[in-house]
Amino acid sequence: MIYERKQLVSLSPADAESLTRCEELLLQSFDELRSSASISVSKDAVETEDGALNGNPSSRFSRLSSHWRGTGEAEELSGEFRIPHLYRAITKPPPPLAWDGSSDDERELIRESREIDGTPRSGTGAIVTARLSTPLEIWLWYRGQPTQMDVDYLGYLEALALTKGTDGWQYLFTDLSFSDPDLYWIADDMQAMLHHFPRLFSQYDYTPLHERLEERL
Repeated sequence: MIYERKQLVSLSPADAESLTRCEELLLQSFDELRSSASISVSKDAVETEDGALNGNPSSRFSRLSSHWRGTGEAEELSGEFRIPHLYRAITKPPPPLAWDGSSDDERELIRESREIDGTPRSGTGAIVTARLSTPLEIWLWYRGQPTQMDVDYLGYLEALALTKGTDGWQYLFTDLSFSDPDLYWIADDMQAMLHHFPRLFSQYDYTPLHERLEERL
């Protein structure tokens, strides 16, 4: 089953009552993007299995995805996320990230990784994986290069709720410097996001993201 765009996701009272914290965060971001007058959603979907919306939170959503752009004064913004059900993600094979130049350590990391977010429509090449460890390690892959993020899985979803999948947001949660010539565009995008989002999504406190940005500049 797929809920197509322009129709806000609606749940039965039983399903709404049994939402997990992860599901709440994902649906919240999904509907906030759809409802914003300054965001144009080009494609999104909430995918479930037939009969999954029956109060069973372990199998309710198989994937939530959104691809959007800012409009008007916020036209420089864009973003995307594609979040599968975590259990489905960890039962799939590793993503095809290895290449001829991959080191042995990187190949081991790839074997232990499963994709939990991606950007297939925007084509930015960014993929986020969870390493099957205890606790799960969250890694950002861009142009074949892995960088560990300083969040756990729930922390990743909480940050997604703040950023709505704005292109490059994951770099705020790494130790990389935006003074790197290869990352200058990230600084511009994050400054634009933090300029517009406090107005567009005023229910959130963006102070921690401002602080992270200042640390990376």
